[in-house]
Amino acid sequence: MQKEKGSSPKRTLGQTLAVGLVFAVAGVVMFMLIFSALNQVDQATRLFTAFCTPPVVIGIFAGLYALYMRNKSEN
Repeated sequence: MQKEKGSSPKRTLGQTLAVGLVFAVAGVVMFMLIFSALNQVDQATRLFTAFCTPPVVIGIFAGLYALYMRNKSEN
């Protein structure tokens, strides 16, 4: 049964999967860019930075997306 307000569960699942796919691809691309940009830095620092930065950025964007979707569903 569908709610009067909002979208169907299938549509919501599809949107969530699409956003997750975009975040996954963005994370891999960020890792590769950061890893290649830090050529002159020590290997351990280079690897640590390239591993830790994409999840932080993705977490920030996922939080903003969640806030946006919550505000959108309340209106």
